[in-house]
Amino acid sequence: MKKTSVISAVLLLLTLAQVGQAADLQAGWYAKISGVQVYVPGTSGFPDYGNPQLLTDGYFYSTPPGQYGPFQVDGGTPQRDYRRNVSVLANAYGVGSVESLVIPLWTGLAIGDRIAFLEVAWATNYDSSQMRLQLWRTAFGGADELVWAQSLSGQRGGSDGVAYDTVVGGAYYFKVDVVPEPSSIACLAAALASTFAAMKRRI
Repeated sequence: MKKTSVISAVLLLLTLAQVGQAADLQAGWYAKISGVQVYVPGTSGFPDYGNPQLLTDGYFYSTPPGQYGPFQVDGGTPQRDYRRNVSVLANAYGVGSVESLVIPLWTGLAIGDRIAFLEVAWATNYDSSQMRLQLWRTAFGGADELVWAQSLSGQRGGSDGVAYDTVVGGAYYFKVDVVPEPSSIACLAAALASTFAAMKRRI
């Protein structure tokens, strides 16, 4: 009977924990992608980092300015399709990871094309325990791979070279990833689960 009660308590708390894991986003700007430049190998061979050629700027045609869940997206002033600014216009509470914002990147490259590197210009202003700006790519076979992430808190900015010496296997996309904080219920559920596991070992 005691064992059944513990199991029921753990299941209940785990269910509540799923609801309790959410981020509270304050109004303000969070991420700015001010440009992505696509470099391909130079004429002397691959890879050729001494003489890479700028192929094009990356564009964000698939995510026009507008409201996406809690996020407001625009292209700066004046509006540009190679920029995307992400902000929250009003405080948003209980935002889950499913509301993370995906921004597809157009690179002008086809499957099998070679990349010398991508140059990403960015700025962020967030608590990295609740949000992160990331760049992902789809590899051959369909698996998603993390290419780059900005995991520092506070107001930051920079320009980074990423995806060196790669072949295009699929789409590239940015993600404003909402990282919900574990709730106290989740911590309690984990503790109860550990206790139950210890009880089973003693039986």
